[in-house]
Amino acid sequence: MKYLNVTSALALCLAASGAMAQDSANTQSASAGVALLAPQDTGFLFGATVGVNGVGSAAASVAESASVHGFTGYASSGKTTPEGGQAGSVSDAGVLGTFTFDRAVTVNGSLVGTGTAISEGMATGASGFSGSAFGTGEFGSTTSDGTSTTAATSSSNVESEAAMIGSVSTRANLQLNGAETRFAAANGTTLSESNEGFAYSALTSDSTSGGVTVNPLILGGQDDATKRAYAAFSGIDDQGNFNATLQQDGVLFGMDSELGNDIDLSIANAGGGSVALSAQTGGFFNGGSSAFGNFEFGTTTDGAN
Repeated sequence: MKYLNVTSALALCLAASGAMAQDSANTQSASAGVALLAPQDTGFLFGATVGVNGVGSAAASVAESASVHGFTGYASSGKTTPEGGQAGSVSDAGVLGTFTFDRAVTVNGSLVGTGTAISEGMATGASGFSGSAFGTGEFGSTTSDGTSTTAATSSSNVESEAAMIGSVSTRANLQLNGAETRFAAANGTTLSESNEGFAYSALTSDSTSGGVTVNPLILGGQDDATKRAYAAFSGIDDQGNFNATLQQDGVLFGMDSELGNDIDLSIANAGGGSVALSAQTGGFFNGGSSAFGNFEFGTTTDGAN
């Protein structure tokens, strides 16, 4: 996992002359946008197959406790006035894609004598996400008290991008084949895995704050990392309330996998046929996150009126 730290600031001073007493004028422009795309197949697929030819049994079960894709973004641009300070342009933008998939597959079967018993189960999840957001604005003001004129200009710009594409799956297969009447066998296994991943990018450019910083996003604690990422992105706490102190600027691309149990297979066969048992789980993702921002802020005071 890579972290990106960027600090960028630009200052611009403009001259102004001539003013009317107790006169003021403001100019402002702003634009913002968000784009969320799913260029790859996104969704979940579950399935099971059982069959018995002869004297025996076959069973398969597929269960999921969480199957969630989430794609969201925000963008805004406007002005802010710090206490006791000069108003200036401020913009922010963010994109977040999340993926959570917890599932389990179980296969069991038995067979006596000639024939076949088959048990199969599978669960697959795929995510294809690409998103971008931007905010850009300008703000200018001119004020005069009759003896001096102050001209201030500011601009802010932010761009955020995030993408996550890949898939995970869990499969198990049991095949019992009896070639002679003396064949007798039974077997089975359960395989489970939990996956979560997210692509995160969020940034604010405040021309009155004196800097733009892209932080490495660090999600502490032992609870659901995707849940913590959403809280850092949206500022929404566990009770559904907005808390501005939860929001974090930063970039992060992360995936996590946890097996619900070890993959532990064993076979016993006294002859007269064959037993085959297989199980596999996992997947692969690619993608990333990026953020860029800058601002300009300047004031000029002319006292020669």
